[in-house]
Amino acid sequence: MLVAVVVVFALSWLPLYIVFCLDKFATLSKEGQAIIFIAAPVAQWLGLSNSCVNPILYAFFNDKYLKGFLAIIRSGSCTSRLRIEDSVRCTNTERSTFREGSCKESIKRARNVSFQGDDNVML
Repeated sequence: MLVAVVVVFALSWLPLYIVFCLDKFATLSKEGQAIIFIAAPVAQWLGLSNSCVNPILYAFFNDKYLKGFLAIIRSGSCTSRLRIEDSVRCTNTERSTFREGSCKESIKRARNVSFQGDDNVML
């Protein structure tokens, strides 16, 4: 994941720095200056879009992040309590022996998860 984030960061910001270097250090003709004038905002937009790509990369590489991110999106608020029912997994033993009591208790606990200072949250 770290390699992907670094590569995407470099690819996002490199065009802007190339445009800046060409603008400052190269002697350009009128056509070259016109191209730089058009390319600079596009390159800047590409660099800033890196911030929008990072959550997508994190979700692609990390299942816990994806579940938490989806829970926040579904809740519609970053400060409310979240329901993360998908995170609770009953073991095969609990399912096969019909010991659903412990499984149901786990689901009840997961429904009322608060992310404010709770380090025991499973996403």
